[in-house]
Amino acid sequence: MSDFSYNLQEDAVAKFPAEPRGSSKLLKVDSSGRVSYYSHFGKAIPEMLEGCHVVFNNSRVLDARLSVVVSNNQKVELMLLDLGNIDSSAPCQEQEIQAMIRCGVSAGDKYIEPVSGVTVEVMNVFG
Repeated sequence: MSDFSYNLQEDAVAKFPAEPRGSSKLLKVDSSGRVSYYSHFGKAIPEMLEGCHVVFNNSRVLDARLSVVVSNNQKVELMLLDLGNIDSSAPCQEQEIQAMIRCGVSAGDKYIEPVSGVTVEVMNVFG
């Protein structure tokens, strides 16, 4: 595994997709160690698909990023991971949604979504 370990600075990790979508750069290393650089992700697709069986589906991506406020008025990003079996007729207080948040959390912590004023409470922490 040490061959794959390196120091990746936090500011080098993309936080949002490139605009226009698909215009990001790509560095590809094949199994023989040959390196290919693509200045545009879309130009790499034909080569990557050569000899492959490609399956498409009609799934949709949910815009699942929320900006919530912690007790000290600091904004934190909360990403919904799974809407599970949401019952739209049940009160919000009875709904559980899995989410990921970019800060240390504990069960019982509460966050406020500033636009609607909705309070989100951490019920369980995994990982």
